[in-house]
Amino acid sequence: MKKQKKGISLIVLIITIVVIIILATAVILIMTNNNPIENARKAVFQNDLQAIQEKVNAYYQSKYVESEGEYESESFTGDSMVAKFPNTEKYKDKIEIIKGEVILTNKATEEEILWAEEIGILAINKWDGSIDTAWYYDNPGANSFEIYTASELAGLAEIVNKNIDSFQGKTINLKEDIDLNNIEWTPIGVDIDDSNVFFRGKFDGEKHIVSNMKITEKKGKDIPSALFGCIWQISGYNDEVYVKNIIVKDSRIVGKDAGCIVGSLWNDNHSNDLCYVENCASINNYIEGSYSAGGVVNNLLDAKVINCYNTSDIVCTYNSIVNISSTDGMAGGIEAGCIDEGKIINCYNTGDITAYGCYAGGIVGGCSIYTIFNCYNVGNITGMENYTGEIIGYAQGSEIRNCYYLNGKIDIGTKEVFDPSYGEICETIAITESDLKLEDAINKLNKNGYSEYKQDTDNINSGYPILNWQ
Repeated sequence: MKKQKKGISLIVLIITIVVIIILATAVILIMTNNNPIENARKAVFQNDLQAIQEKVNAYYQSKYVESEGEYESESFTGDSMVAKFPNTEKYKDKIEIIKGEVILTNKATEEEILWAEEIGILAINKWDGSIDTAWYYDNPGANSFEIYTASELAGLAEIVNKNIDSFQGKTINLKEDIDLNNIEWTPIGVDIDDSNVFFRGKFDGEKHIVSNMKITEKKGKDIPSALFGCIWQISGYNDEVYVKNIIVKDSRIVGKDAGCIVGSLWNDNHSNDLCYVENCASINNYIEGSYSAGGVVNNLLDAKVINCYNTSDIVCTYNSIVNISSTDGMAGGIEAGCIDEGKIINCYNTGDITAYGCYAGGIVGGCSIYTIFNCYNVGNITGMENYTGEIIGYAQGSEIRNCYYLNGKIDIGTKEVFDPSYGEICETIAITESDLKLEDAINKLNKNGYSEYKQDTDNINSGYPILNWQ
């Protein structure tokens, strides 16, 4: 009986040693990147992508020959890509074909991106600092253009900033997400050589994301730091000038006057309907201005910001201490301050605002002859006494209606500061956190002829109301 137990113990010991050896081998293989299972997945992935690229190359070459060199490169995504290249079905959400190149989308995993880079296939639109203007010079007289890559977006900045084309009356559509890769960005529309160059066209981001934008150096003559430096609808033209449907996230924007989507939004025609920013968002950015800072736009002149939101932290460093006796800077969750007659409609802020010697407000820092409708703020505001407001820091001749804020969000300061001699209308309303998350809050916000808010049923905004386009 004892011999039998010894035999069993020996078998258990041998099995244990074998298991330990197998586990140790697996660990070593993983640590040395020799995991056979992963290597097999990698080989299949790389072989599939190379086969797709070969099919694409053959197609483009045949089209080029058929057209006798006049073929303009096409781009394919989703179902249209699968219809043209059936071997892409397996990867239709992870790859796109952009002007003859197989590109990984942001739905590819980090592992797949590394595997693809090993065979010369890059992740979509990660900027290397290069500039591509071929999309424009292929047909400069066109009324509309499409931008697919970060280099092409940088090309737009170069064309505008060198005063080659302001794009007056023309439309630009962004077709893909863009990663600016934390390379220093020059805003689109900057007075680099005092030549008064501005963007005067229409830009539709089609709900795409621009991420990792970095602006830390001064660009041009007093133009605010933002994706677009200055947009200007000049007198005598009735074409719309706008930026819409674009999201900027995970970026760092620092300057004298800082914004996010647009720096200066100016309109000489005195019609808010011709010059505007619409359906845009500033998400998880850091925005700092030494004079003024705004979450979406820095300043307006007879223009409009509608259906936008900010979740980014905003800092204005006009003075080095918080509580001083005078101020001249401005900081706001949506906009820093207006020059004259602007409109902010259906916008909200959840970002924190810190204002050192600045007028500070949850939506707007300061303004004159202004209209603010259907907005709310839940962000924390740290500012100086008598210059800080839950919705607006300072206003003259302005109309603020149906705007809500949470109590207790101001660290230093008082409610909105108004000049009574200008006959302001101030309808800013305190609301509790629980009430703002109720369906009734949607009914309260959807007034003044608008119905742009909906409930946050998926908890993407901590339960607070969101906009219909989100």
